[in-house]
Amino acid sequence: MRNFQARSATQPDLDDVGNLVRFKGCYLLNSIQQHQTSQNYTQKVAIVSDVEGTGELELRLLGDHFTDLEKYIGEYISLEAAIKHHNRGYFFYLAWYDLIAGDAAKQAIDQLQHTIEKEEQHALQRVLLKRTTEIKDNSIKSLCLSLLEDACMSLTYRKAKEALLSDVTTNDNQFCVELVSMVSRRKEISFVGELLNSIESKAPIKLWEQTLLGD
Repeated sequence: MRNFQARSATQPDLDDVGNLVRFKGCYLLNSIQQHQTSQNYTQKVAIVSDVEGTGELELRLLGDHFTDLEKYIGEYISLEAAIKHHNRGYFFYLAWYDLIAGDAAKQAIDQLQHTIEKEEQHALQRVLLKRTTEIKDNSIKSLCLSLLEDACMSLTYRKAKEALLSDVTTNDNQFCVELVSMVSRRKEISFVGELLNSIESKAPIKLWEQTLLGD
């Protein structure tokens, strides 16, 4: 059941608008389609999707409004959509739109992509932090925690994703070596060795040395 207490939002994911009565943002216009209603009326709808293509939504085009919209298929548009209740149901309709062209479109998309990546980066880092707190050896755990919490050595989005995909299932020593190597990627190789050698447990630095020598 919809939550009718919900109101409006800016740039929501299209698969998460069920509790909204109004929203606006930048979306890709995929197509214009014609649907036949149960009363044999032809109804035009615009199909829009998220910047990343992860969600899609039908927006009804009411009356004779937006007759020129078809020529913008395949373009990003800035739009506002609202909900309309009908026959004990509801649908979203297009209330307003504007074309985002040229550099403005690229800037808007880049900004949205950056926001998405930052949110995902924070989520990935929370997973890595949880993995780090599960390390049994306190000296290894202490080093890894200090690296994850140091803003100057924080993982980029790509590296955080790489760490999540490849490292969370490894043992503690492997996890430590990989994490130190990634956050120290702009340092000299001796810096990695010094960090690993600074902890009480010598298992990580032995593993790192074996990896360098190819043993």
